[in-house]
Amino acid sequence: PIITLNGEATIDWPLGVDYVDEGAVSDDAWEGLASVVGMGTVDTQSIAQYSITYDFSDSSGNAAQTVTRVINVIDSAAPIITLNVTSPYQHEAGTSFTDPGAVSNDAQDGPEDILGEGVVTANAPGTYTLTYTAADSAGNQATPVTLTVNVEDTIAPVISFAEGVDVDLTVEAGVAYVDVPPDVSDSFDTSLTLETLGQVDTSQLGTYTLTYSASDASGNEAAKVVRVVSVEDRIPPVITIAGELDITVEAGEPYLDEGAIVEDSFDTQVVLDVQGVVDPGAVGVYSIRFNAQDASGNHATEVVRTVTVQDTTPPLITLNGDSEITLDFGDDWQDPGAVIEENSSEQLTLEIVGQVQTLVEGTYTITYSATDSSNNEGSVQRVVTVLPREGSVVFSLPVLEEVLPFTQGLEVPIILNGFESVGGFDFGVSWNPQILAYKGFVPGGGLASNDSLDTLPSETLPDDAVVFYIEDQQVNETATEVVVPVKLNGWED
Repeated sequence: PIITLNGEATIDWPLGVDYVDEGAVSDDAWEGLASVVGMGTVDTQSIAQYSITYDFSDSSGNAAQTVTRVINVIDSAAPIITLNVTSPYQHEAGTSFTDPGAVSNDAQDGPEDILGEGVVTANAPGTYTLTYTAADSAGNQATPVTLTVNVEDTIAPVISFAEGVDVDLTVEAGVAYVDVPPDVSDSFDTSLTLETLGQVDTSQLGTYTLTYSASDASGNEAAKVVRVVSVEDRIPPVITIAGELDITVEAGEPYLDEGAIVEDSFDTQVVLDVQGVVDPGAVGVYSIRFNAQDASGNHATEVVRTVTVQDTTPPLITLNGDSEITLDFGDDWQDPGAVIEENSSEQLTLEIVGQVQTLVEGTYTITYSATDSSNNEGSVQRVVTVLPREGSVVFSLPVLEEVLPFTQGLEVPIILNGFESVGGFDFGVSWNPQILAYKGFVPGGGLASNDSLDTLPSETLPDDAVVFYIEDQQVNETATEVVVPVKLNGWED
């Protein structure tokens, strides 16, 4: 048999389209015509060359010569260009232009962003054209697409005041007004003219309106801006005081105020208002207030003069008795006191600071003082001397509060060294009950405060020593003082 293809032996088949084979025909001299189905597959999703083979044998087993068809799957579809914006496209004059671009979509290559060819001058209003072209990897050319760009000035000028400049103003009457107009700006037009309608007359009180307007070369009108200017008299009168603001006078002296003057920039009939009275006979602080108001209701800054009536004389204190007194040891002491003389009727209290201990020799100072309501203080001192007791030594011992109350016996020695004999000892400490006693010792050496006299070796005490100590017995809890070690040297009876 002889196989004949239906259609071409070599076929270019478009990518992505399902392939349908046309088949073939077998022609046998005895058996006639018969359809032949080819063998093979074609993947139309992949660009490649594929083969379909055709074989046939007649009923007698005679095989026909094999026939092959070649199918080339190719990309034959061109990309499709789609704009990213609608044409015509409006662009504002004076602003930077960026190509909005387009997208080339290809069945094989996929989407691709593309830019147009052409120039758009953003600073020159007019109509411009951008052309977008594309080709896929197979060389298929897309149908060109164009974008019309209209560069236009559509933004109106803007009138605005600079930062820190008030729109509405209040100005002083009689002072020449110099307007500081707002600024006008435009996104494209640089040759703008600001127009001002209205004027301000500062010689007349009132309210004035200034209207500012502007338009660009494209006919765009700015929103009008209005400034309201109020002409007012706002300067208050000025008070100038004569003399000092703060004056101090002594009580009882006559006082005559020096007054003040008032001046105003417009009103020549301003009256000075003075309030306040000073009583020089009474100690205190007085205020003289000066005020004024002009015809426009402007109040002057109040000026206040402060007058202080003061008493600077301190009280006079006179001692009863002598300023220096000498007492024998143990004498009774009665303070003779002092008297106060004050230059006013004020009743003062005498304060006495200091005390005299007649059982302790020494020099004592007693201070008598008084202070009046003006804090003037008068004072005087008396010196009292307590002489030593003849034939005795007097001493006092400190208080140790932390050791009281005691629950055990307390033994605190007092050592007196270097005496040939002891005639007597006056120990000025109050105890309840009395717990002070003494023993005589004449061995040598020292004595520690925490040692017991009964256990001391004989050499621990110095020669000719007499030791006074507290006996071993419980100290009453009401005791307020306790004896600590004291050494007295060089006294003879």
